[in-house]
Amino acid sequence: MRDRVAQMEKDMRNTYALAAIVNKKNELAADTERYALTELHKAAESLNFIALNKAEENKRIQERVHALTQLSPADEVFWREQAKASTVAKFQDRVQQVHRFFDKVYKALRVIWKTMFSLNAVPPTLLTLMSEFSNAKKIRDLVRANNHVRHGAAAKRIWREAVVRPSPSYVAATSREIDYPREIPSK
Repeated sequence: MRDRVAQMEKDMRNTYALAAIVNKKNELAADTERYALTELHKAAESLNFIALNKAEENKRIQERVHALTQLSPADEVFWREQAKASTVAKFQDRVQQVHRFFDKVYKALRVIWKTMFSLNAVPPTLLTLMSEFSNAKKIRDLVRANNHVRHGAAAKRIWREAVVRPSPSYVAATSREIDYPREIPSK
């Protein structure tokens, strides 16, 4: 009987030790969750500059929280808590707004690129496009290269018009500008 009591005491100590370990793991998990939510909240607030219309943003956040709570299973505790769910939803919403902003920036820079450097292919990503505009020397070199090609093409066109196949209107226009006789020579 004494051995049985000793074994039960040993089993009880093991059970207490396991319970302490489980409690410690639960505390660590709760601390980790609190830390993650705090950092997520800080990150969402650091993106505050993008939230231009607070009413629309709050509406989107509430819709997302509602959808998350409807989709989550009944035993899921995380999404059932309004504060946690709204923190995650706010961060997701602001990240999407930043993504849309960078899409607009890329489209605007593409228009500028196509206007300034119509002969060059548009870089495929925002980062490569922004790196092309990173310093004045790069831009100056691109402008010079494009102007050189354009002026070369324009000079070639003028030469072809003037020498190879002069049209009567071209001859008439150039003769007026240069003050040559107004008669157009026949072919």
